[in-house]
Amino acid sequence: MRYEFVLRAISKELDRAEAKFSPMRTLFDGYGTLEEEVHELRDSIRQANKTVPPTHLDHVTKEAIHVAAIAVRFLVDVCPDYLTDETEVQ
Repeated sequence: MRYEFVLRAISKELDRAEAKFSPMRTLFDGYGTLEEEVHELRDSIRQANKTVPPTHLDHVTKEAIHVAAIAVRFLVDVCPDYLTDETEVQ
């Protein structure tokens, strides 16, 4: 299934980011990091949409994977006490 491929890509990005960057220490630190990645994704989408059909989708994909990895890292670094095997998203 396609989800497996995407989750593997996110996992690889998590490994790379953990080796390169220190853990997020606060909510605001995590939010700032995530916001920066979302802005990079937005910029790559804007660039891709300058042509018809859109181009540079490889860069959009890369940035989307970064956003997903940072979101996972936010949960692990900043919210670990709230995550359990029984955690459900409401």
